[in-house]
Amino acid sequence: MIRVPSCGKELRLGSIFGEDDRAFIVAYDHGLMLGPVKGVVEFESTLKKVIDGKPDAVLLSAGQVSRVSKMFWGRGSPSIVVRADWTSAGRYLAGSLRTIQRRMILTAYDALKLGASAVVIYSIVGYEDENQEADDFAILARFARECYDAGLPLVVEPIPVGPKITGSNFTDYLGLAVRMAVEAGADVIKCSYTGNKESFKKIVSAAGPARVLVLGGEKMPDKTALQMVSDAIESGASGVVFGRNVIQATDPLAMTKAIRAIVHDGAKVEEGLRILGGEA
Repeated sequence: MIRVPSCGKELRLGSIFGEDDRAFIVAYDHGLMLGPVKGVVEFESTLKKVIDGKPDAVLLSAGQVSRVSKMFWGRGSPSIVVRADWTSAGRYLAGSLRTIQRRMILTAYDALKLGASAVVIYSIVGYEDENQEADDFAILARFARECYDAGLPLVVEPIPVGPKITGSNFTDYLGLAVRMAVEAGADVIKCSYTGNKESFKKIVSAAGPARVLVLGGEKMPDKTALQMVSDAIESGASGVVFGRNVIQATDPLAMTKAIRAIVHDGAKVEEGLRILGGEA
């Protein structure tokens, strides 16, 4: 029997990270964790604008992919990245829950059937119960092996959250979670920006061989969001995964183009604002 080389992971990563080895992914999986927030309800019409802005990929839930797969047909279309788990961490942070839960909802092979070029899962550190944290890491490690066997790139989103996490130790816990994810088999890290270039360079260093993409988080003023993109790239990030700051923007198409220009073309924040039609 012919020995088949395992090059699927590299080919799929190449569909997201271009020749410049950078990527801009638009996150659109918020409905799983946050419900019908702005931008999610208007899903298909907003997604069309996002796709017209030419991001490298769009992060979706399984249910979304099954509804809009035809929008990704054709050369030049963004790749699909699929969310494979669920967590209640967002509602915990909002104060409506007393504990944090996380569950896997897809296998790596489910993601491949959906046409995914990569799959995303959380990794949570900071649980009050140390056994729960250990179980969470075991889930990550098992899923990493599953992705390796399937030739599917794994994007891990480390979240330091829980009673142990404070403003003063957040960066240290993030660095810990990032390195744990890489050691377990993550190919790409999707994580929060730490607020300044000096501290974020430590996170990039902790990730070692894995690419680091900065997540956008809650909606910010456009200039603040674009500045974060620029600062993240200058700090060594390979790109960004922005959701609400794109899908909740006044003009999602223009915002997508502005972020893409900073990530791939080296545009300054002022140039991004001009794309948005704002003042530099």
